[in-house]
Amino acid sequence: MNNKQKPKITNSATMPSGELGPEFERLIGAVWILSILYFLVLGILFWDAFTNRSLYFINFFATTAYFSIIFFSIRGNSFNEGKLITIVLVFNLCFVAAYNYLFFLDRGDFLAFAAADSETYHYIADYISRGPIKDTLSRFPWYLANDDKGFVVYASLLYRIIPSNLILNLFNIILNLATTVILYKLGRFILSDKGAFLTAIIYGVATYTVFYQASGLKETLMVFLTVGSLYYLIQSFEKGSLPLFLLGILFCVLVTFFRVPVAFFVLASLGVYLVFKKKRHSILGPVIFIILVIIGMLFYVSFQEYLSRYLFSFMDVIFGKEAVFEHDMRFAGAVAVISGIFGPFPTLIPFPGKENISILAGSLILKVLISAYFVVGTYFAYKARNAIALALGAFCLMEIGGLIYLLESFEFRLNFPHIGFFVLITIYGFEKLETSQLKYQGLKKLIFTGNLALVGAIYAWNILRF
Repeated sequence: MNNKQKPKITNSATMPSGELGPEFERLIGAVWILSILYFLVLGILFWDAFTNRSLYFINFFATTAYFSIIFFSIRGNSFNEGKLITIVLVFNLCFVAAYNYLFFLDRGDFLAFAAADSETYHYIADYISRGPIKDTLSRFPWYLANDDKGFVVYASLLYRIIPSNLILNLFNIILNLATTVILYKLGRFILSDKGAFLTAIIYGVATYTVFYQASGLKETLMVFLTVGSLYYLIQSFEKGSLPLFLLGILFCVLVTFFRVPVAFFVLASLGVYLVFKKKRHSILGPVIFIILVIIGMLFYVSFQEYLSRYLFSFMDVIFGKEAVFEHDMRFAGAVAVISGIFGPFPTLIPFPGKENISILAGSLILKVLISAYFVVGTYFAYKARNAIALALGAFCLMEIGGLIYLLESFEFRLNFPHIGFFVLITIYGFEKLETSQLKYQGLKKLIFTGNLALVGAIYAWNILRF
């Protein structure tokens, strides 16, 4: 798709306006310099404690490459799908290969450093794939939670082709590329070409997306299904297409085999879209909404038994977390709220057991320091009654709210499904501020002051935590 071929938009409230200007370029440059300083200062302070200095260096180079791509993309004049695909594909091929090599040196295999679920997925999928196809059902571990069944099936199918985690990595690169392109297409509904392109770049080449592609974890596939389901459902109403609607519902059903609540968030977000859609007075509007409610009820009846792990009472949550936070639950609650919107804070130091977290750090610094614009973007989306932006923002807020309630907003892996939408709404907020230079000067100063506090918080997080 070239610059002149913009998606057909039937809702005038979703027409993009504004363009990222020099302020965003200065922000990226400042965060780039800050990231380098973090790596250098913390590298000097904790050099003797590092368990893997090679990982420290590759994280430094990956972070430098990440900000270089964003910075020079801002200054470019060409923003199209072909260029996006080339940049994301080349970057991820290079760094996934590098991370896999480090995993092999560290463990003797290509699974993630802190393998966790990846080892379980790998051995179960390998066991299933080694048996005859007719014995697949009898060899399948039906005791698994619904959230884990999808990836085991996916991995076992790939292992029948090549019995190695490397084939998962290759398909993860392809899936992440597809997710990035879909985010770009979504962005073009509500952003300038430049804004949509940069949104896709910021997500597509982030160190956290690279890590999940290089690991044997389910997140890359799960996010692809999540982003795809909401995109196709929205597209089905924008274009009046039943096949796209059915495709979106299929993706949504598949999401339940990776993380059940996310499917409900998708349906609820689509409900938000329908409420704010400009043509909501159409005679089909109530019918469509009723159908959506019925689908949601069917989902609930089918998957309610798998929701128990997410539906704890708050006292049960506190009881379960007291040992982790050493009874300082008020502080933990406050940090969980802050981390939900402005975090998770990055851990730059590759200490034992924290190696995979340090891989996420370079791009998380940027995520933390642009998070205020997500709040701004959500406000502007509501002010403009922008149906698509509100749907994406609602998805983010529902997942963030659930993670705060469960005191799980510290863990990036659980935040990952909404990160692409989060970045998109963040850029939306930044573009809106760019077109309102005089009116919101006080807000810009407030964001700058808040970011200074977050800079200190990131440093304190790394120093005090260890």
